[in-house]
Amino acid sequence: MIPLVVDIGLPSLILFNILTKFSPHKIITLWQFPTAWIIETIFFFILTLIFSHLAKPENRREFSATLFYQNGIFFPIILISQIYGEQSKLLVNLFLFTIFYPTFFFNTCSFFFKRKNLKRSVSIFKDVFNFAMLATIIGILIKMLSIDKFIPNFIFNIFNKVGAMTIPLLMIIIGGNIYLDFKRKVKFEYFENVKFIFVKNFLFPLITIIVLKFLPLNKELSFILFLESAVPPITAIPIFVKRAGGNDSIANQFLISSFIVSLFSIPAMFYFYSLIVLKISQ
Repeated sequence: MIPLVVDIGLPSLILFNILTKFSPHKIITLWQFPTAWIIETIFFFILTLIFSHLAKPENRREFSATLFYQNGIFFPIILISQIYGEQSKLLVNLFLFTIFYPTFFFNTCSFFFKRKNLKRSVSIFKDVFNFAMLATIIGILIKMLSIDKFIPNFIFNIFNKVGAMTIPLLMIIIGGNIYLDFKRKVKFEYFENVKFIFVKNFLFPLITIIVLKFLPLNKELSFILFLESAVPPITAIPIFVKRAGGNDSIANQFLISSFIVSLFSIPAMFYFYSLIVLKISQ
């Protein structure tokens, strides 16, 4: 089911949104989103280095990796779709913002662990030129060259219908992962999880909100930067932790704990964001 979402559903969703909502005349501001992603990634890495020392030494690698890599695409897609609707132009900005994120994740996660433990070959098409990136680039080129005028409506309908399955399937996958992880009979590190939740679900977004308060950014970019700081870890992190020879059990616990608490932390962070950032911009 995951390949269906990642390799078919998500690229279709990206193509449909870019072909129907992206305006070529805004090309001047196109690169502000991936550039902002690079800056925020560096910012998150600095925070990770600072707060990773809260974890036990034996859990520090898993703590750091799970803290650093946020669920930067799927979770924000769900939140934006539910808040602003599946036709929101914010989705296009999100795709531009995260165009390099899958490649970055696939090729840097191993650096948190001993490289000799990572038994994995690099796939150029999946790891570097992944389907999400290709769909974004193709969609932008089609709009810039005005080729979309020659595309029949039924093609748009296909992308729309296939892309529409992405969000429901994501909800099923996320829920299924949580259910399966709960069935695993492993020792639960309560204090380690409390520390992780405190940093990931509360400190990261609160610090980001304070920084955004002093930055003269447009509302769309500011909101995406905030959203990226408030979401839980990327769901694939336990798989990569295991491949790298780390403790996937504790990584699973961090992931599940953050997901569950996010039901309460994200609304709370939304409140602080609207109170501190939006009121000032108004």
